Parts: sequence; structure tokens; C-alpha cells
Amino acid sequence: MDINFGLSQEWQFMTEFNNVRNCIVHANGDIKKMNSTVALKDIIDKKPTLSLNNENNIIISLNYLKDTITKIRKLFQWLYTHLDQSSK
Repeated sequence: MDINFGLSQEWQFMTEFNNVRNCIVHANGDIKKMNSTVALKDIIDKKPTLSLNNENNIIISLNYLKDTITKIRKLFQWLYTHLDQSSK
């Protein structure tokens, strides 16, 4: 089945979340150790719930985590609805 995730309003957030997640997992949150430093800086600059400390490590607020959970839930609801409609 071919699903166009770009139709989901949450997909852009999820691609940005994936960049943040990769930095945390693979570089302990240090954006300087990532190839995507510029993209990460852009993501952090436009999200008031993310910031950098003096060592260029990502600081995540509780609100970012809450928003992430909400967006993931909405993405899965969208996916379920899409798959349910496609199976009829």
C-alpha cells in the first residue's frame, strides 16, 4: 500500500523530531558532532520549546515532550483512518 505521509499535518514535525532524536542518540545532544548542524540549528531556533546550552547541546523542555506525544498520537490516528478507509 502506498501512503503519502506528506498529507499528514504532523509529518513535517516528525521529520524534525527525527533529526533532534538522532542528535540526542548518536551525539549525546551535541549538534556540532552531527552532519546536520545547520538543519538542527534551524529547528531549534524556530521552536521555543527547544534550546541550546553554552556547549551547543540540545535542551528539551517538558512542553516539547508533551507536544511530541500529541503529534505522534495524531499521526497514528491519521494513519489508522487512512488505512481503514483504504481497506473498504
